[in-house]
Amino acid sequence: MEVNQLYIAGTGLVSAIGGTTAMNWCSFNADINGYTQSNYRTQDFSPVKLALIPEEYFDHLPEAVQLGPQTSMRHTRILLAAHCAIQEALAGNKAFTLSNIPLVQACPNLLPVDASFNKRLRKNLIALSGEKQTPDDNQGFYHTLNTGRSAVIEGIELAFKLFDTGKPKFVLVGGADSFDDPSAIKILDQMQRLNSESSNNGFCPGDGAAYILLTSEKEHALRKGNKCVALSRPSVGFEEGHLHSKLPYKGEGLAGCFRELLQSLASEAKINTLYSSMNGEQFWAKEYGVAFIRNQQYFDDKLVLQHPADCYGDLGAACGGALTILASQDLLHRQKNDSCLLYSSSDHGYQAATILKSESIDV
Repeated sequence: MEVNQLYIAGTGLVSAIGGTTAMNWCSFNADINGYTQSNYRTQDFSPVKLALIPEEYFDHLPEAVQLGPQTSMRHTRILLAAHCAIQEALAGNKAFTLSNIPLVQACPNLLPVDASFNKRLRKNLIALSGEKQTPDDNQGFYHTLNTGRSAVIEGIELAFKLFDTGKPKFVLVGGADSFDDPSAIKILDQMQRLNSESSNNGFCPGDGAAYILLTSEKEHALRKGNKCVALSRPSVGFEEGHLHSKLPYKGEGLAGCFRELLQSLASEAKINTLYSSMNGEQFWAKEYGVAFIRNQQYFDDKLVLQHPADCYGDLGAACGGALTILASQDLLHRQKNDSCLLYSSSDHGYQAATILKSESIDV
C-alpha cells in the first residue's frame, strides 16, 4: 500500500553553529555565522574560509575505533559527526540502534577514495557506537546515495518506498560530509569555487551531519506541545544543463520538481516559507529564480526565502537533511499549523524537493 506522508520521529544535527538540533536552530535564528579563516590558501595565496565543526563537540566521544590505515582525517571527521547526529536522532527511541533499523545514507562523493569509505560506513558507525555487528552484512538495512546535496531528500523518497512494503516501522535517513581535506580544497580551488578574498562567486565549504528518524505512524512522531511534522513524498528531478554540463541551462529540473509538488496543494493554499540549498554561487540563484518565476502562483507575496548555508557553509551530502531539520523546527515553533517547501540541488543535475507541514496531535 502506498504511503502518502511520513512523520518525523527524531532528528540529529551537527554543524559549525551547533552540536545538536536545538543549538543549530537557535544559532540559525540568531544569524550566527560559523565561517572562519582556515590555513588553506588558493592558488593566488588568498586565505580560504571554512565552516568547520568545533573540536569540542567531539570531546565526549569514546576513543577512536580501528577504522583502517586508509581512513583519512576527513573521513574520521565525517564518522564522528555522523555518530553524534545519529545518537541524537535515536535518543527518544531507545529500542532502536543502527544494528536493527534500516539506514538510508547520503554519502560524500567529492574524492575517489570516498567510494570504499562509503561501503564500510555503516559498519564503522556501529563499531563507534559500541553495538554488536549484525550478521545481515548490511543486506536490506543499508542503502547509499552518492548524488551530493540532493541525496538526503532523495533518500526520503527511498524511505517512502520502504514503508510502501509495510515492513519497517522506522527508517533512519541522513547524510554526513566534510570538505576539510587538502585534496578537496585543491579541486574546488582549481574550479574557482571557493569563497576567498579573490573570488566573489564561491561558497564556504563546511562539514556536518544530519539524520532524521522517519515513521509512518503519527503516534510515534516527535512532538512539541500538541504538534508534529509530516513530510510529503518528495519530487525528484534532473537538470540536463547542470553546473558541469556543456548543454544549455533550461531550468526544467527544479521548476518541474516545484510544479509536481505544488499542484497538489489546495487551491487557496500558498507557500510562505522556502528552505533552499543555495550556497552563495550565482548559478544556484539563477536556478531558484527560474523555478520561482515558473511557479509564482503557488507562493505567497511575502515569501520568506531561507538559505542556511549562510550560517554553516555548504554541507555537501548533509545539506538536505539539515534543511529538513531546520524547516521542521520552524514549523514546530509557530503558533498555528503551517507548511513550507524545501529543496536541494546537486552539482551534477540531481534535484529533490518536498513539502513539510505541521499537524495537531491529540494529547
